[in-house]
Amino acid sequence: MGGGHPGGGIPVPPNDPLVPADLRGWFNRIGGVLRRSLPQLLVLQAVAAVVSAVVGVVRSLVTPAGAQVGTGFGGMFGMVVRADAPGGLIAVSLIGVLVMLAVSAFIQGASVFVVVRDAAGRRTSAPDAMRLVMSKAPALVGWGVLAGALIGFGMFALVLPGLYLMVVFGSSLLGVLVVERGTMGRCFVLVHGRFLPTAARLAIVIAVVFAYGWVTMLIAAVLGGGPTSVGTAILRAILLIPVGVAVTAVGVVSYAELRFYENRSVSTPWLASQMSL
Repeated sequence: MGGGHPGGGIPVPPNDPLVPADLRGWFNRIGGVLRRSLPQLLVLQAVAAVVSAVVGVVRSLVTPAGAQVGTGFGGMFGMVVRADAPGGLIAVSLIGVLVMLAVSAFIQGASVFVVVRDAAGRRTSAPDAMRLVMSKAPALVGWGVLAGALIGFGMFALVLPGLYLMVVFGSSLLGVLVVERGTMGRCFVLVHGRFLPTAARLAIVIAVVFAYGWVTMLIAAVLGGGPTSVGTAILRAILLIPVGVAVTAVGVVSYAELRFYENRSVSTPWLASQMSL
């Protein structure tokens, strides 16, 4: 069933906890996610933060004095290593990024379970969400790592392809994988008819996340004793917990909006039931 109104107008979503009617409703739904699910989302992101801290500490311990590191797009997953750094450090850093992409994909998938089920009135704890999403873990990790790699390559190559992929995957990938058990190709189909409104919404979030990421990296480096220190790695992991929570809320609400515009029968209970099949 198409998302358009028979007369060509914009369909008005029901008073649904996840499906927004407009930009204001989009922000309101994100706020609703945080009010309902914040404690469990914080628990899940704390698990990811522990893994991130461990990866960061290992990387700091193997970083020789004077190694060429800095900040950049990949800094959200730890220090960025320049191409002229020692080969061993580059390898450790690459493995660390892959580990964090995999863990982040799994935790974000569990977070989708929490958000959708909470919105449908079926409270779900963080441990239960991780158990429920376990069967989807291979797809989440595989597609999540691939999406992260494609975005990173797009950003480093020409920037615009990276931003395009960030909009497509950021607004739909988690929902497609967890709710629909779909694949990456489904994301492009879902976003195609709503790309500009979706891009406008996510542009706000991307700008805030990038700004917050830069600030937290600077704060962590100053308070932690330098960009390659163990203290910086731990502080960075803690300070990035709010980013994971916000990304989950934005991703689920954006996905719910895209599904509604594709099919006007979509609602939060409908998404919850599809996710549990």
